[in-house]
Amino acid sequence: MKLKFEIGYTISVIAICFGMVFYNFTKNNNQLEIPGFVEYHFAFNINPAHNSRLINYAVVGVRDGNIISKKPLELKTFLLQAMGKQTSAANFGNIDLFAEYNLSDCFYKYDSISDDYSECFTLEDLWTLRYSRNPICPVGCIPAPGMKIDGWSQGKFHPSWPQIQILQKYGVIQDSDFFYGENMFKLFQDVEKPEWIDTYKNAF
Repeated sequence: MKLKFEIGYTISVIAICFGMVFYNFTKNNNQLEIPGFVEYHFAFNINPAHNSRLINYAVVGVRDGNIISKKPLELKTFLLQAMGKQTSAANFGNIDLFAEYNLSDCFYKYDSISDDYSECFTLEDLWTLRYSRNPICPVGCIPAPGMKIDGWSQGKFHPSWPQIQILQKYGVIQDSDFFYGENMFKLFQDVEKPEWIDTYKNAF
């Protein structure tokens, strides 16, 4: 009788633990949230370096709130994985996360040859958060068709302190840090809102 009780108790504990893991798995973009384990998230930062673009995309590994690994992604790969069209450790369920967060097609399908998204704010325009003018097109340059020139930053190369405080609400400390996971998608949602843009541009 004692042995049966111990086996039953053990099975119950395992079932409860599995249920908690499954709940966390399903409620947060298919990410396993187990303390001490690594979770994977889509991420980006605005920190150009030698041989890199203005915006860097990645899948980051996070343990207990700290980024411990970064796997760089090309923009196309980032889009395909976040749309659930390509396998990714950051999207086990192959969900279209852009649609999940109700982002406009304009924001992430701007390379479509069948639609004109030239007036859109897109992923590749996120540099506006850090710069007052497009670094790729200094004063005197001839902009490429559809290229945005004016940024939202109060500083030439960095946001003002009040602007950084706004960005810190999305999980970063400095403007060069990686935005990732749910915070990143919340930022994606907000940069499409005229009132948010106005607040950010005038934070000085």
